Amino acid sequence: MTEDGLTWKAQAEALAEALIENQSLSFLTTDAEGKTDAVTGVSISVNGFIDLATQCLEQASGIEAAEPEATEAPAEEAPASGEGTQIDAVSGATKSSTAAVNGINDAYNFLQTVK
Repeated sequence: MTEDGLTWKAQAEALAEALIENQSLSFLTTDAEGKTDAVTGVSISVNGFIDLATQCLEQASGIEAAEPEATEAPAEEAPASGEGTQIDAVSGATKSSTAAVNGINDAYNFLQTVK
């Protein structure tokens, strides 16, 4: 990020919006540092986003992931406000909503490592 550029959060949201708009990751090319110029204003490394989005898309489609699942991180005490916590269920969950839950939790765990 640059001092006058988008915040990390705004860049992550722009990536998510571009993925939804394109309905695939094929538009997202990266350089050797994991950065892309495919989404305006995004200057962060997007490799983590690509990995998590790929997992979500594979799970939603029923395709087996090529790599074994990572072990879960130790449970942390939830913040009192309920904000920033993991989710564990979706009422009436289907395979695609289960993939969304897994993707959200993976993204949450990833974000905890970059704080």
